[in-house]
Amino acid sequence: MVFLVFGFFLILLIYWWTRKAREIRGAGAGKPGPGKKPEGGGEFTCTNCGADVSEGDAKCPSCGAVFEAEAAGEPADAKA
Repeated sequence: MVFLVFGFFLILLIYWWTRKAREIRGAGAGKPGPGKKPEGGGEFTCTNCGADVSEGDAKCPSCGAVFEAEAAGEPADAKA
């Protein structure tokens, strides 16, 4: 019985280890791993749905949230 439990946890450990190694190597070519943004300039994350949005977009392509342009030099908290 002990060998069965040990074997189960050994297989679980090997599965976790190989999955982590694939994430580190970047096996999902074209797909960024969790928490990683694709390389490129001027992208930010939509605060509504979390999708990557380019800097020039007026609204989110995923959820349709409209972005407001901030005035130069005016802090975000000062809007009334």
